[in-house]
Amino acid sequence: MTRTAVLWHSMLVDDRMWDKVAPAFAQSRYLLRISGPGHLGGPPAPRGSSLDDCVSLALATLVAAGVDSPVDWVGSGWGGHVGILLAAAHPDRVRSLAVFDTPLTPLAVPERMMMIALQSSLRIVGATRPIRRTIAAGMLADQSRKQRTATAYLDDCLLRADRSSLARMIGAVSIRRADLTPLSADLTMPTLFVSGEEDRVWGQEAAPSLRPAQPPRTVVTVPGARHLTPFEAPTATMDLVHAFWSRVD
Repeated sequence: MTRTAVLWHSMLVDDRMWDKVAPAFAQSRYLLRISGPGHLGGPPAPRGSSLDDCVSLALATLVAAGVDSPVDWVGSGWGGHVGILLAAAHPDRVRSLAVFDTPLTPLAVPERMMMIALQSSLRIVGATRPIRRTIAAGMLADQSRKQRTATAYLDDCLLRADRSSLARMIGAVSIRRADLTPLSADLTMPTLFVSGEEDRVWGQEAAPSLRPAQPPRTVVTVPGARHLTPFEAPTATMDLVHAFWSRVD
Protein backbone atom coordinates (compact mmCIF):
# COMPACT_ATOMS: atom_id res chain seq x y z
CA MET A 1 0.00 0.00 0.00
CA THR A 2 1.34 3.44 -0.96
CA ARG A 3 1.48 5.78 1.99
CA THR A 4 0.06 9.30 1.78
CA ALA A 5 2.06 12.47 2.36
CA VAL A 6 0.28 15.78 2.86
CA LEU A 7 2.03 19.00 1.79
CA TRP A 8 0.90 22.40 3.13
CA HIS A 9 2.78 25.50 2.02
CA SER A 10 4.07 28.61 3.79
CA MET A 11 2.21 31.84 4.35
CA LEU A 12 2.34 34.41 1.51
CA VAL A 13 3.27 31.82 -1.14
CA ASP A 14 1.26 28.97 -2.64
CA ASP A 15 1.36 25.28 -3.42
CA ARG A 16 3.88 25.82 -6.22
CA MET A 17 6.63 26.08 -3.61
CA TRP A 18 6.66 22.25 -3.59
CA ASP A 19 7.15 21.85 -7.35
CA LYS A 20 10.91 21.25 -7.09
CA VAL A 21 10.59 18.46 -4.50
CA ALA A 22 7.20 16.90 -5.23
CA PRO A 23 8.37 14.57 -8.05
CA ALA A 24 10.95 13.00 -5.73
CA PHE A 25 8.43 12.67 -2.88
CA ALA A 26 5.94 11.05 -5.27
CA GLN A 27 8.33 8.17 -5.89
CA SER A 28 7.39 6.68 -2.53
CA ARG A 29 4.21 8.52 -1.50
CA TYR A 30 0.81 9.48 -2.81
CA LEU A 31 0.86 13.28 -2.47
CA LEU A 32 -2.05 15.32 -1.22
CA ARG A 33 -1.20 18.98 -1.68
CA ILE A 34 -3.38 21.47 0.19
CA SER A 35 -3.71 25.13 -0.80
CA GLY A 36 -4.40 27.22 2.28
CA PRO A 37 -7.25 29.74 2.69
CA GLY A 38 -6.68 33.18 1.26
CA HIS A 39 -3.93 32.00 -1.05
CA LEU A 40 -3.92 31.12 -4.75
CA GLY A 41 -5.80 27.86 -5.26
CA GLY A 42 -7.28 27.86 -1.77
CA PRO A 43 -10.72 28.86 -0.44
CA PRO A 44 -11.43 32.42 0.68
CA ALA A 45 -10.53 33.28 4.27
CA PRO A 46 -13.61 34.55 6.13
CA ARG A 47 -13.47 37.06 8.95
CA GLY A 48 -12.32 35.49 12.19
CA SER A 49 -10.28 32.78 10.48
CA SER A 50 -8.00 30.80 12.78
CA LEU A 51 -5.41 28.05 12.74
CA ASP A 52 -8.08 25.73 14.15
CA ASP A 53 -10.08 26.38 10.98
CA CYS A 54 -7.04 25.27 8.99
CA VAL A 55 -6.91 22.03 10.95
CA SER A 56 -10.58 21.48 10.14
CA LEU A 57 -9.82 22.08 6.45
CA ALA A 58 -7.00 19.53 6.61
CA LEU A 59 -9.28 16.93 8.17
CA ALA A 60 -12.02 17.61 5.63
CA THR A 61 -9.50 17.27 2.80
CA LEU A 62 -8.36 13.89 4.12
CA VAL A 63 -11.95 12.70 4.34
CA ALA A 64 -12.80 13.98 0.85
CA ALA A 65 -9.73 12.21 -0.55
CA GLY A 66 -10.68 8.97 1.15
CA VAL A 67 -7.49 8.87 3.21
CA ASP A 68 -8.15 6.75 6.31
CA SER A 69 -4.62 5.74 7.33
CA PRO A 70 -2.21 8.05 9.19
CA VAL A 71 -0.31 10.41 6.89
CA ASP A 72 3.22 11.71 6.65
CA TRP A 73 2.73 15.46 7.07
CA VAL A 74 5.19 17.87 5.45
CA GLY A 75 4.56 21.50 6.29
CA SER A 76 6.47 24.70 5.63
CA GLY A 77 5.92 27.69 7.89
CA TRP A 78 2.14 27.93 8.14
CA GLY A 79 1.87 24.32 7.02
CA GLY A 80 4.08 23.34 9.93
CA HIS A 81 1.76 25.12 12.37
CA VAL A 82 -1.24 23.28 10.96
CA GLY A 83 0.61 19.97 11.08
CA ILE A 84 1.61 20.41 14.73
CA LEU A 85 -1.94 21.31 15.77
CA LEU A 86 -3.39 18.42 13.75
CA ALA A 87 -0.87 15.95 15.19
CA ALA A 88 -1.54 17.13 18.75
CA ALA A 89 -5.34 17.00 18.44
CA HIS A 90 -5.58 13.93 16.19
CA PRO A 91 -2.45 11.81 16.67
CA ASP A 92 -4.20 8.90 14.97
CA ARG A 93 -4.21 10.93 11.75
CA VAL A 94 -0.48 11.77 11.60
CA ARG A 95 2.17 9.06 11.25
CA SER A 96 5.16 11.40 11.01
CA LEU A 97 5.70 15.14 10.92
CA ALA A 98 8.31 17.05 8.92
CA VAL A 99 8.25 20.76 9.71
CA PHE A 100 10.22 23.42 7.83
CA ASP A 101 10.83 27.02 8.93
CA THR A 102 8.03 27.03 11.48
CA PRO A 103 8.47 29.38 14.47
CA LEU A 104 6.82 27.88 17.53
CA THR A 105 6.75 30.86 19.87
CA PRO A 106 4.47 33.87 19.45
CA LEU A 107 5.91 36.91 17.74
CA ALA A 108 7.79 39.31 19.96
CA VAL A 109 6.29 42.79 20.22
CA PRO A 110 8.52 44.44 17.55
CA GLU A 111 7.85 41.62 15.04
CA ARG A 112 4.14 41.68 15.84
CA MET A 113 3.96 45.40 15.19
CA MET A 114 5.74 44.89 11.86
CA MET A 115 3.24 42.18 10.89
CA ILE A 116 0.30 44.38 11.86
CA ALA A 117 1.69 47.12 9.61
CA LEU A 118 2.17 44.60 6.79
CA GLN A 119 -1.33 43.26 7.26
CA SER A 120 -2.84 46.76 7.05
CA SER A 121 -0.75 47.70 4.03
CA LEU A 122 -1.70 44.57 2.09
CA ARG A 123 -5.37 45.05 2.88
CA ILE A 124 -5.44 48.75 1.93
CA VAL A 125 -3.01 49.16 -0.96
CA GLY A 126 -2.11 45.59 -1.91
CA ALA A 127 1.29 44.09 -2.70
CA THR A 128 3.09 47.19 -3.94
CA ARG A 129 6.71 46.90 -5.05
CA PRO A 130 8.16 48.19 -1.74
CA ILE A 131 6.00 45.73 0.18
CA ARG A 132 7.09 42.87 -2.05
CA ARG A 133 10.74 43.80 -1.53
CA THR A 134 10.27 43.83 2.24
CA ILE A 135 8.60 40.42 2.18
CA ALA A 136 11.31 38.98 -0.06
CA ALA A 137 13.99 40.18 2.34
CA GLY A 138 12.26 38.37 5.18
CA MET A 139 11.52 35.13 3.36
CA LEU A 140 14.38 34.56 0.91
CA ALA A 141 18.06 34.08 1.69
CA ASP A 142 20.48 36.66 0.34
CA GLN A 143 21.61 34.39 -2.49
CA SER A 144 18.02 33.42 -3.36
CA ARG A 145 17.04 37.06 -3.81
CA LYS A 146 19.65 37.34 -6.57
CA GLN A 147 17.74 34.72 -8.58
CA ARG A 148 15.06 36.36 -10.68
CA THR A 149 12.96 33.18 -10.75
CA ALA A 150 12.74 33.18 -6.95
CA THR A 151 11.67 36.81 -6.59
CA ALA A 152 9.33 36.52 -9.58
CA TYR A 153 7.59 33.56 -7.96
CA LEU A 154 7.12 35.41 -4.68
CA ASP A 155 5.85 38.49 -6.54
CA ASP A 156 3.36 36.38 -8.48
CA CYS A 157 2.00 34.79 -5.31
CA LEU A 158 1.49 38.16 -3.65
CA LEU A 159 -0.02 39.89 -6.67
CA ARG A 160 -2.50 37.13 -7.46
CA ALA A 161 -3.77 36.45 -3.94
CA ASP A 162 -6.96 38.10 -2.67
CA ARG A 163 -5.56 40.83 -0.46
CA SER A 164 -8.41 40.84 2.09
CA SER A 165 -8.21 37.08 2.60
CA LEU A 166 -4.42 37.24 2.73
CA ALA A 167 -4.54 39.93 5.41
CA ARG A 168 -6.97 37.84 7.49
CA MET A 169 -4.67 34.83 7.39
CA ILE A 170 -1.68 36.94 8.44
CA GLY A 171 -3.70 37.78 11.52
CA ALA A 172 -4.59 34.16 12.20
CA VAL A 173 -1.21 32.56 11.52
CA SER A 174 1.27 35.23 12.60
CA ILE A 175 -0.20 38.00 14.71
CA ARG A 176 -2.51 35.90 16.91
CA ARG A 177 -0.45 32.69 16.96
CA ALA A 178 -0.24 31.02 20.36
CA ASP A 179 2.88 29.35 21.74
CA LEU A 180 3.15 25.93 20.09
CA THR A 181 6.28 24.84 21.96
CA PRO A 182 4.42 22.77 24.61
CA LEU A 183 2.39 20.96 21.96
CA SER A 184 5.51 20.26 19.93
CA ALA A 185 7.31 18.84 22.95
CA ASP A 186 4.44 16.43 23.60
CA LEU A 187 4.06 15.05 20.07
CA THR A 188 3.91 11.26 20.01
CA MET A 189 5.10 10.60 16.45
CA PRO A 190 8.56 10.91 14.86
CA THR A 191 9.27 14.52 14.00
CA LEU A 192 11.75 16.37 11.81
CA PHE A 193 12.26 20.09 12.42
CA VAL A 194 14.22 21.96 9.74
CA SER A 195 15.23 25.61 9.67
CA GLY A 196 17.02 27.73 7.11
CA GLU A 197 20.36 28.91 8.38
CA GLU A 198 19.46 32.52 7.56
CA ASP A 199 16.02 32.38 9.20
CA ARG A 200 16.04 35.26 11.67
CA VAL A 201 13.41 33.76 13.99
CA TRP A 202 13.07 30.00 13.66
CA GLY A 203 16.77 29.43 13.08
CA GLN A 204 17.59 31.11 16.40
CA GLU A 205 15.01 29.27 18.49
CA ALA A 206 15.10 25.76 17.03
CA ALA A 207 18.07 24.23 18.80
CA PRO A 208 17.36 25.29 22.40
CA SER A 209 13.59 24.69 22.26
CA LEU A 210 13.58 21.30 20.53
CA ARG A 211 16.09 18.90 22.01
CA PRO A 212 16.18 15.29 20.77
CA ALA A 213 13.61 13.20 22.59
CA GLN A 214 11.39 10.15 22.37
CA PRO A 215 9.74 9.56 20.00
CA PRO A 216 12.66 10.23 17.63
CA ARG A 217 13.05 13.96 17.05
CA THR A 218 15.55 15.48 14.65
CA VAL A 219 16.51 19.16 14.39
CA VAL A 220 18.45 20.28 11.30
CA THR A 221 19.66 23.63 9.93
CA VAL A 222 20.07 24.03 6.15
CA PRO A 223 22.60 26.50 4.69
CA GLY A 224 21.55 28.86 1.91
CA ALA A 225 17.93 29.14 2.99
CA ARG A 226 15.88 31.55 5.06
CA HIS A 227 12.14 30.97 5.46
CA LEU A 228 11.33 28.85 2.38
CA THR A 229 13.80 25.96 2.68
CA PRO A 230 11.91 23.48 0.44
CA PHE A 231 11.83 26.12 -2.31
CA GLU A 232 15.33 27.55 -1.78
CA ALA A 233 17.18 24.30 -1.03
CA PRO A 234 15.25 21.52 -2.78
CA THR A 235 18.09 19.00 -2.89
CA ALA A 236 18.74 19.25 0.83
CA THR A 237 14.99 19.06 1.46
CA MET A 238 14.61 15.90 -0.62
CA ASP A 239 17.58 14.26 1.10
CA LEU A 240 16.33 15.12 4.58
CA VAL A 241 12.76 13.97 3.98
CA HIS A 242 13.77 10.74 2.25
CA ALA A 243 16.17 9.88 5.08
CA PHE A 244 13.48 10.72 7.63
CA TRP A 245 10.86 8.60 5.86
CA SER A 246 13.28 5.69 5.56
CA ARG A 247 13.73 5.71 9.33
CA VAL A 248 9.98 5.92 9.90
CA ASP A 249 9.23 3.14 7.40
